[in-house]
Amino acid sequence: MTALAAAPMEHKRPPITRLIRFTLLFISTLGAMLGSLITPILPAMQRAFATEDPDGLMVKLVLTIPALFIVIGSPIAGAVIDRYGRKPLLMVATLVYALSGAFGYFAADLTLLLISRAILGLAVGAIMTTVTTLIADYMEGTTRSQFLGLQAAVIGFSGTLYLIGGGMMASVSWRLPFIVYAGTLILVPMIIWILFEPDRSPEANANQQAIDPQNIPIRLIVFIYLLVIFVQITFNLMPVQLPFHLDTLFGESSSDSAIAVAAMTFAFAIASWVFGILDRHFTNMTIIIAGLILTGVGYLIVSQSITWPPILLGLVIAGFGNGLIMPNVVVWLANETPTAVRGRVLGGNTLAIFLGQFISPVIAQPFIVSISIPGLIAIAGVLLVALGGVFWVYNRLVFKGS
Repeated sequence: MTALAAAPMEHKRPPITRLIRFTLLFISTLGAMLGSLITPILPAMQRAFATEDPDGLMVKLVLTIPALFIVIGSPIAGAVIDRYGRKPLLMVATLVYALSGAFGYFAADLTLLLISRAILGLAVGAIMTTVTTLIADYMEGTTRSQFLGLQAAVIGFSGTLYLIGGGMMASVSWRLPFIVYAGTLILVPMIIWILFEPDRSPEANANQQAIDPQNIPIRLIVFIYLLVIFVQITFNLMPVQLPFHLDTLFGESSSDSAIAVAAMTFAFAIASWVFGILDRHFTNMTIIIAGLILTGVGYLIVSQSITWPPILLGLVIAGFGNGLIMPNVVVWLANETPTAVRGRVLGGNTLAIFLGQFISPVIAQPFIVSISIPGLIAIAGVLLVALGGVFWVYNRLVFKGS
């Protein structure tokens, strides 16, 4: 009896039901909805605001400005959820997401539209940081890796549907896709009644207070953040720039642009689903190398093509490569990061993702003026393949290919 009394009390975790898993995956699709609904309507929006925005830069910012505010909001969200818990912020952020996203339907000018998209970005930063942290909290080991791969796959599949749906709705009105955001209000009661707050008992907090800073893998975290920024700068060229390139090649068609980008997004989803299997057999670095090289090869094919079949082939190859990279880095961070700082570290990863997305069109614009969109895509392809080659050589020399 004495031994039993002295033993620390175990805090039993509630079972992770199918309904909890469904809710987490549903919430995760909000990140895909952010840009996928809007990508097909960019050319139509540019024509609608031609007087207000003759060079089209502000219209492109409608797609990318949320990323800037995700960069601002995600590290703050990480700190908040580590200190005060996951669910409260997730509920508020989801409500703000639905309202600010739907406001785009009513915005009278580009300025109001950009303001609503900025608020939407703050909400997405909190949502994606929190839902990914919850997954890492709820699950461990192989189960965590498989579910994070599934999360990325679902994001990719939903992005494909949103792209196609956005293109179809754009044929009626470029404003119509914004209404879809309002439907996410259904998630608020689901978060309240289905998800549970991970254990934040005094015992758990005491363990968190005792964390040794030397156990935080700073070098790995910085490496992954820099890699993610670079990958997102290059990968975001397609949803932002490709519709304008296809417009030049084949004429005005929002649905065609949606199908093209959807092909890449669908391939991303397939690769993310496959990642859950590959993760058991290959190292994190090996998967990253394969992803970089595949993405680069796909870009080179797209840059040299002027007909649909090779363009679609290149997009599928590039999407598959990127789909290997993104869930991989999240799993790597989640597995190597102590629970006490996990929200902040994964918030930093969200920051890196959307920082790359935001600065992508800013970096791209001077190149587009001087060498055209296909030339820029070709440069990105060369850089991706080269970086994959550098990592391969490093992996072989330092880790003997392990």
